[in-house]
Amino acid sequence: MTDLYLLKRMSLDRNVVAATSLLHEIYVITEDCDTVLVYYCHRPYKLKTRVSIPNMHPTDLATSYADVCVYLLDSYHLCIWRIHRQSKTTTKYPLHVSVDEVLKSMSITKKGLIVVVLGENKILMYNPVDREMKRIFLEGVSSSEDGIAHATEIGDSRLLACHDTQTFVYDLERAEVNKAMDVGGNHITLKDSKCAIITDNTGQRLQTLDVEKWEITKVIVERNGQRSPGRVHYAMENGLLFVTWQNCLYVYSFERTDVESYLADTDTDTRQEDKPEAASSAGTTFTSQLTLLYSRHMNSHIPANIVEIGRQEVAKHVRGIHHEKG
Repeated sequence: MTDLYLLKRMSLDRNVVAATSLLHEIYVITEDCDTVLVYYCHRPYKLKTRVSIPNMHPTDLATSYADVCVYLLDSYHLCIWRIHRQSKTTTKYPLHVSVDEVLKSMSITKKGLIVVVLGENKILMYNPVDREMKRIFLEGVSSSEDGIAHATEIGDSRLLACHDTQTFVYDLERAEVNKAMDVGGNHITLKDSKCAIITDNTGQRLQTLDVEKWEITKVIVERNGQRSPGRVHYAMENGLLFVTWQNCLYVYSFERTDVESYLADTDTDTRQEDKPEAASSAGTTFTSQLTLLYSRHMNSHIPANIVEIGRQEVAKHVRGIHHEKG
């Protein structure tokens, strides 16, 4: 596992609840705010638009590569909202749960199923296509004060989940814990099929888990003396990592070259000098950097259509830049 490189620290007026990204856009929800903020995912990370959902109580965000959209978990309306990528309109999916149910977090499987974590070690498997919902109680999970915090798919019928004292693999077919370690977590994202990144809500750090060897391989970010990290999202289409920390959203990359690209902002301490023409002077244009970003992830396990849509977005964005200059 390589080191992380800070590209941007985004400071907001409210504490950040969660963030995700899709095709060069960053979606952010904040505490006690019924508006989703959408930013450009490149320098200078400007606000692009807002998506308002009246009275919404933001709980979590997740990207669906199957549906090419972003889903939002809403604890007030007890539902999931689909944020359509191009129009930024929303579609509501009621969860039909009781008002005393606790909606804690969510993730999306490769096939587009939505995994919602409830209280008391229960989850919902929701299909937005036919709107079928299955409630599952995870048996045999070790005791925890707050129950499961987050769960995400790591294979057919298997979930990687965590709570405040343990991280474990749960087999849905056998209805049992497959393996576990005494490492607490708050949120999980997958870098690939072999590597998970976990926010440790007690140790105030991010750490990587080798899923095959079943061992913690590295502590990659640590904030001694500060509040614990919140949610974490790895963007498979561009390799960026987004971490929420109080009222800030940190954008990282595992690629050292991204520090010298259009992705790194001018006000981060990762760059001594950052000028718009720097990429061109180095022989790499803004356009080619965008194209290479998607090319280097062609062999990842995200759908090929995501990469193709990304390249189309690149071309559209570059045409807009040329139009502005003309």
